[in-house]
Amino acid sequence: MKHIMKFNEINESNVLEQPSFKDKVKDFLEKCKDEVDDYKEVGGILKNYASGEKISKEDMDKVYSQLLDTLKIGGSGTLFMLPFGSVLLIALIKLGDKFGINFLPSAWDKEKTTI
Repeated sequence: MKHIMKFNEINESNVLEQPSFKDKVKDFLEKCKDEVDDYKEVGGILKNYASGEKISKEDMDKVYSQLLDTLKIGGSGTLFMLPFGSVLLIALIKLGDKFGINFLPSAWDKEKTTI
């Protein structure tokens, strides 16, 4: 019976910490801000390109990455509007992870820190 923990023995050291709802909302808003900042940066790159300046390969990669993020957001939003879309979206993300396909924008990509 040593493996059974009594209620009064539970303390902070043996309980896994879960982020609070406030922390999750803060994280979500920070990621949204990162996406907006990326859009602004790409907008500046495209403005320079439209005025006749040459853009570097690195800048072109940023534009391409942001275009993919825009398509991912649009597709996710469209799927979310369908009946049971939120469940389908979660299933699609989990299935994509299983096959190495990322359906989330780069701000939500845990392995990628910047574009």
